[in-house]
Amino acid sequence: MAFMEWDERFGIGILKVDEERKQLIRILNALFDGMKPQTWDEYLEGLLKELYEGLLRHARTEEDIFSRLDCPKKQENKVELFRIIEILKEFIQEYHEKKVGVSIQILAFLSGWLKSHFLVFHHDYRAFLKEEKRLLAPAS
Repeated sequence: MAFMEWDERFGIGILKVDEERKQLIRILNALFDGMKPQTWDEYLEGLLKELYEGLLRHARTEEDIFSRLDCPKKQENKVELFRIIEILKEFIQEYHEKKVGVSIQILAFLSGWLKSHFLVFHHDYRAFLKEEKRLLAPAS
């Protein structure tokens, strides 16, 4: 059983955003699997880096889409995403310095934040984004 399962309610109906969200959950599950004693620090460091880069990529995607659509609360969304990115960056730094290890607490925090971001923070966006999806089609 995975640490965090994908729930269709996490999606907002924009394929790129939903796929990035699924990837973040896959990485979080891999981090959970990596907590087992037989795994290597190098493996965990790679996953932490992948989670950081995936979250950064996701933040930029949302920022771009929400700016183009003039989404309500786009600034609050940006601030919230980059706040969690900074928290993750600090954790990774502490992990590299061997001050902390990957623990169930950090995974619970990250999964709780992702669920909140996907379900609560973006709840108001769903209808707006579904109406505006036509604006996201690639330019030809």
